[in-house]
Amino acid sequence: DEGAVVDALRRGEVDVAPSPTVEAELTRTLDRFAGPDAPILAQYKPAMSVEMLRIGPHGALAEPLVRQALLLALDRQGLVDGLFAGRALVPRSYLVPPLDVATDALDAPRYDPAAATALLARAGFVRGSLGVLERADTRMALTLEIADGSPSRIEAGERLTSDLSAVGIAVTAIVRPAGEVAQAIESGSFDLALVEQRADDPLRASSSYRGLDPWFDVILLAASRADAGRDRDALFVELQTVWARVLPGIPIYQELRVDVAPAKLEGVTPVPSGEPITWNVAVWRFIAQ
Repeated sequence: DEGAVVDALRRGEVDVAPSPTVEAELTRTLDRFAGPDAPILAQYKPAMSVEMLRIGPHGALAEPLVRQALLLALDRQGLVDGLFAGRALVPRSYLVPPLDVATDALDAPRYDPAAATALLARAGFVRGSLGVLERADTRMALTLEIADGSPSRIEAGERLTSDLSAVGIAVTAIVRPAGEVAQAIESGSFDLALVEQRADDPLRASSSYRGLDPWFDVILLAASRADAGRDRDALFVELQTVWARVLPGIPIYQELRVDVAPAKLEGVTPVPSGEPITWNVAVWRFIAQ
C-alpha cells in the first residue's frame, strides 16, 4: 500500500514509484525526504483529469441560487493548500490546461460563506432544527457520494462536508464503488457526488453533460461534427460558458500526478496524459559521478 511504498523509498528498497503508487496528499511527507537536495526526487505534474463535485438535478439543488451558494461555500483553494501544499490547481472549467480549448469559464476561486448564506436566504432557507437550513417541507440534509479509489478524494470529501456544514447544509458522506456512483449520476438519483472526470478528450468530457441545457446540446452536436480548427475550438469555449451558467458541478482540484525517482536519473519525464512513467525509458541515463 501507499505507506509501505513510502517506507521502502526512505530505506532505498524502491528506486522508482510511478503515479498513482503514491498520491499527492503525501506532498508534505515527500518534501521531507524526496526534495531537490535529496537522493530521490518527487516530480509533480497536473493530470488531464478533474475531481468534480457533481450537483444533483432535483429539488432545491436544481435552483441557480442554491448552486451559486454551494460554489461560494466551498474553500477550494484552502483545500488545495492544505491537502497538496498548494501544488494542485483549482480548475475554472470542466476542461483544464494543457488543453488549448480550456477556458476560465468560472471566476477565480472565491470562498465567501457569508455570501453563500445570503444567497440561501434569498432562496427562502432559514435555520431550523439543529441549525440545518429549511424551507417549507425541504430540509438541507444531503448525501455526498464519494467514488472510492483515491485517499485524496476521500479526504477532500470530508473537507467539503465541513465547509457546507458551516452554512447550514448537513451532509452525510458515503464512500461507494466508482461504478455505483457513476450509475447514480447517470440516472440523476443523487444529491452530491465527488468523482474523477477525465479531461483529455474535450468531446468525451463535454458529452458527459449531455442533456444539461438545450443550447448546450445543440453546440455539443455541432462540436462533434466540426473539423479540428478555430471553429471547433470556439464551440468548446461556448460549451464551457453554458456549463458555467448552469453549473451542474463544481471543479474542486485538477488531479496531480506524483512520480518518484532517483534524483540522478536523467530523462524521467512525467506527462499529463497519464501514460506510464516508463514511456521514454529508452533515454533514461544516470548522471555520471
